[in-house]
Amino acid sequence: MQRRGIWTLRIVSILKKVFLIAALLAAGYGGYRYYMLSRPALPDTGADWVAYQYLVWIQQANYEAAYMLASSDAQSQSNPGMMSETCKEVYSAIDSWELGPPKYRFTHRSASVPVMLRYRPAWSVQEVQVMQGNIDFKLEKGDWRLVAAVPFATAIMKQRDEQHFAGSRQK
Repeated sequence: MQRRGIWTLRIVSILKKVFLIAALLAAGYGGYRYYMLSRPALPDTGADWVAYQYLVWIQQANYEAAYMLASSDAQSQSNPGMMSETCKEVYSAIDSWELGPPKYRFTHRSASVPVMLRYRPAWSVQEVQVMQGNIDFKLEKGDWRLVAAVPFATAIMKQRDEQHFAGSRQK
């Protein structure tokens, strides 16, 4: 009689654990499905296409069209005239670029596109420079928009200043 009671207790204990694990799995799966369904859909136009179009317009000096690809935050910090002046200060010419595969965040709210940019700096038009980095995007009103109006400007200006100061120290 006592053996039957011990086995009953063991079976009840095992069943409790099984039900607890099943409840945790069901709750986790439900949370995962809710999270996945709450993500926005990716737009038809990928971030790599927007990066390509942006670089084409910068290369063609169509700064107003390129400016329109920037996010509302980036546009609030500049205007097409400022973007044009910054681009003219940075680029003499953009020779070519290579885009890597875009990296979309799990939430689908942001992405980045690796870029290798070959350009002629405004301060040294005969010299071809190479800049590697990312163009970062955020999803805004169903479209990919650049996080910064001129993504490489700060890095290129820093590179210019380092070259300038390195040259002045050697003299």
